[in-house]
Amino acid sequence: MKACWASAVVCSALLLMSCEKSQAPAPPSNAVTAPVAPFEYKGVPLGASEKTFTAVHSGFQCAPADMGGDRFCSMKGGTYGSAPVRLTTADFVGDKLYRVHIVFEFVNAPAVSDALREALGPPTTNEVRPLAATEASKNNYVWTWARGPQRVRHQSYEWGNPATMYIFSGVTIETDSYKDDLARADADRKKRRAKDL
Repeated sequence: MKACWASAVVCSALLLMSCEKSQAPAPPSNAVTAPVAPFEYKGVPLGASEKTFTAVHSGFQCAPADMGGDRFCSMKGGTYGSAPVRLTTADFVGDKLYRVHIVFEFVNAPAVSDALREALGPPTTNEVRPLAATEASKNNYVWTWARGPQRVRHQSYEWGNPATMYIFSGVTIETDSYKDDLARADADRKKRRAKDL
């Protein structure tokens, strides 16, 4: 009887130790996650300086910005995803590239979409945004690739006149990392305008 009771005590103790081990928190991991690579426009990453950008893309003309950041650079022509481009703008705040916007004709949207999928993989999100009732047969397809505060957004229908088929698509490469700098740039602009009254 004593042997049986002792055996039960030992089994209970072992069971209790087993439960305590399974409930103990896992030791902290020392693994370090790799930083997310920034999105880029033709070899120039978001966050780059204006000087770095224009050294790679010398065809852009730069000037002070009337809205958004401190400066912008623009270029007509060129290509993106092998599609002919109408206009590309690059926006800077605090001498950091925070947005690039590329506009091309609607007919080239599928080729650009294919190029983006090849380079970036499947999009993070897909949306279909119906257009106005007068254009009910058309939709704006929006694909977004996201990495933290950065994103690449491709809109199949950005703006235009459907009656004349003068329709444009666009790609925007941007980051939300510089919101404080953008607020400062906007405040500075308002002060400069107030002084010109």
